[in-house]
Amino acid sequence: MPKHVLIIDDRPEQIKRWFEEFEMYDGLYLVVSASGAAEAMKVFPQNLWDAVVVDGCLSGDHFDSPPLIKWLKENSKPNCPIIAASSNPDLADLMVGAGCTHAAFKKDHAPGLVHSILRRQK
Repeated sequence: MPKHVLIIDDRPEQIKRWFEEFEMYDGLYLVVSASGAAEAMKVFPQNLWDAVVVDGCLSGDHFDSPPLIKWLKENSKPNCPIIAASSNPDLADLMVGAGCTHAAFKKDHAPGLVHSILRRQK
């Protein structure tokens, strides 16, 4: 049974990269994307996500990342990792301070971090 991962990022090229990188795990993950907070809030109740990845710089939305992170924490299943994705280490730290459980740096192999976190979960 695949793990369900929600990627929240407002840049289509970044979402495409996430999908391409998760493909290497041969069906272990069902990845769904949302282009911002409003879309994430619509798709969020449709699934019990195993992990959520949030871009650090969402734009053009009513929410920026920290309030969205708070909403995700309040509405996710217990122990669901909420992962800050950013190219900026300071922003990733801010997002962890806002409630993310982990930080992934986009320049690194961020899907590998998601895979590592979910592999350890029971």
